[in-house]
Amino acid sequence: MKNRWLKVLFFFSLLLINTKIYAIERYFYLYDEIEKQAVMDNTKSEFVTSENGIDFAHTSSSTNGRGVYIDSNSVDEENKIMYYRGNINNNFIIFKNYCWQILRTTTDGKVKLLYAGEVTDKKCLAEDAALYAIPNKIKYNLVDNADNIGYMIPDDDGNINAKDSNIKAEIDSWFEEKFGQETDNFADTVFCNDREYNSAAGHYNGWKRLQDGTPTFTCSNEDDAFSTSDIGNGKLKYPVALINSDELMYAGAQYNGVDPENYYDSWVLVKAAYWAMTPNSSNKMLYPNSLGFINRNSLTASSGVRPLVAINKDILLLSGQGTREKPYNVPDNQEKYSVSAEELLNSDLEEAIENQPIEINHENKNGFTFKKYKFYNSDTKEEVQIDVINEDGKTYIKMPNHNLLIAAEWEEIPVIEDEKSNNITNPDTIDGITIYIILLIASIATVLTLRFIKIYKFNKI
Repeated sequence: MKNRWLKVLFFFSLLLINTKIYAIERYFYLYDEIEKQAVMDNTKSEFVTSENGIDFAHTSSSTNGRGVYIDSNSVDEENKIMYYRGNINNNFIIFKNYCWQILRTTTDGKVKLLYAGEVTDKKCLAEDAALYAIPNKIKYNLVDNADNIGYMIPDDDGNINAKDSNIKAEIDSWFEEKFGQETDNFADTVFCNDREYNSAAGHYNGWKRLQDGTPTFTCSNEDDAFSTSDIGNGKLKYPVALINSDELMYAGAQYNGVDPENYYDSWVLVKAAYWAMTPNSSNKMLYPNSLGFINRNSLTASSGVRPLVAINKDILLLSGQGTREKPYNVPDNQEKYSVSAEELLNSDLEEAIENQPIEINHENKNGFTFKKYKFYNSDTKEEVQIDVINEDGKTYIKMPNHNLLIAAEWEEIPVIEDEKSNNITNPDTIDGITIYIILLIASIATVLTLRFIKIYKFNKI
């Protein structure tokens, strides 16, 4: 027993003396991570007590939705819609060096992200709600009338979506300043500015759905479906716009007077007002306000702005849990690098390699079978332990912060020598002569065995 403990202590002392043991964080896909957490919204679940599911006429709460939900109306779509609801801390993500919060997925396979401020030490720690918005408060539009309730407005000849609204021009300017003309990893999707007017009710349908608790992810009018391509109206310069009141409802918000005890339960309510994309009446827009509910305000009022963008569903993540302290991390370069064994890799020279899983492979070696990879610090020449990812028949690693030599270790295949041809053959292949010799030996053994049994029986009798 004493010797056993000495061996254990010796093993751990070697670990302490050895160079740093490098580990990797497994890469995964954003959409898969969301789907793993999602439950249906039309049935009872952990934070939904009603057998009929979430009641959107009321705010989110510990009994009316808190987590990630699947829109029951989208289950037959190629890409079902999943959305985050309630007082949560699992939808933070760092993308393009800014903090965002995951709003929802879309039926065209995108993931919408709502701006959530600056990154601080690789975390999303903004405590001041105003920091969730871009710095300047902005007027939705400069003229207070029904023609100006759109994200784009008509020209003097009445052509719809002919000119930018004030808020669109400001958001486009912000986007261009932060990200330039490059839109890599941003995805085009529909941002709905529903301007369908309900003349009987005297207001727009978005406000009616808010009162009735009947949100929808459908954008019924193509002129209101803003996008950069023909998946919508194609009128956007950049793939960025605003959240709408339906999305606010799915996220758990409601209008003034509904469940005041649950104000601020929804993650979209941050004690600072910011514009939504849905009109209320001929000269007012809806917005989540600083008091914790959805309200309406004049077009010419100034409010905060939280831009909304989208990324593709198969975006690659390298780390994170979605919390403020450990947000999901999206590297700019989404490629996986492939290298051969026996190759020296310099992680200091290639920033992309530092941030990406690297696929390692080897050529088949005649007469040998592959056993494992071994990794060496090329500076110290010492072996280091690095976890590997085996996925779909491929092997991936994440680079440590030093030059690394990857070596493939082989095991020689046992062989036999064919005396007739004097060629080395694989033991799995046996020629006809060999089979004949084996059968002959087996026959002789059988005859001798039977003879022995016969003699034994005779002596016994």
